[in-house]
Amino acid sequence: MERMDFRSLRRLRLDWVLYALLLPTLVYFVIFRVIPIWNMRLAFYNFSGRSAWTWAGLKYFEMMFGSPLMKDILLNTLIISLMKYVLLFPFFPLFAILLSEMRLGRLRKFTQVVSYLPHFLSWVVIAGIWISFLAKTGAVNQIRGLFALAPIDYMTDKGSIRWVLFFSEGWRSLGWDSIIYFTTILGISPSLYEAADIDGATRFQMVRYIVLPALVTPMVLNTSLQGSTPPAFIFSHISSTPALTRCSTLPMRRSTAPSKFWIPTSTASASVRGSTRWPRRWDWSRACSA
Repeated sequence: MERMDFRSLRRLRLDWVLYALLLPTLVYFVIFRVIPIWNMRLAFYNFSGRSAWTWAGLKYFEMMFGSPLMKDILLNTLIISLMKYVLLFPFFPLFAILLSEMRLGRLRKFTQVVSYLPHFLSWVVIAGIWISFLAKTGAVNQIRGLFALAPIDYMTDKGSIRWVLFFSEGWRSLGWDSIIYFTTILGISPSLYEAADIDGATRFQMVRYIVLPALVTPMVLNTSLQGSTPPAFIFSHISSTPALTRCSTLPMRRSTAPSKFWIPTSTASASVRGSTRWPRRWDWSRACSA
């Protein structure tokens, strides 16, 4: 035990620079994330800025759940959360895939900068932009006026406000939240693309069989950290197509391939005939275990 403690102290002394760099982050999270948890007890107390807090019990919970507006508040919260974490979620990896498929480097960098900028704007500025854009005298209603349509106050319209929140959140987060997926795509081994190209795969098939399986892990991790349930298509994709990171290369189909490459049984006859068509579904488990 003493020997293990000595090793730990020695490692701490050797890597003190790394721990010193980590210290400000730890202090930040303790002050702004851990200590405020203690003030969550305010839900059970009567707040007073001059005297001690007095016990209130379930007073505020009864007030909240007894309100006639509670049903609408809860319903709007669930609907907006569902729109944000289910409908908006697929656009982040899709945008990252579109960025990776751009061949013009300058256009891709310009698109990245433009999509990242809204993230650095405060919600006050974003609200001002959207209020001006969607007001009765805003750009949207001016376009509607060209077609002789009546103006709509989108910020107070019951049928539009949820979509206003949806698109404003997407406009602000699309570029920034796609960074983790874009870096994952950049980290995919080029040998996978080369093997797929030799095998006659199209760009769409490369995205389907190489890029999407690599994005499964960050997609599940991202949705888990946000506290939402990953969409059903993630689980179906995981169950049908295991990640390609366990494979050294894509399975070869040609009859002249060395014996170390596995030839799928469902396409063996097509390989002998020299067909360049990819199968609709690969048995990746066998390919990875070979």
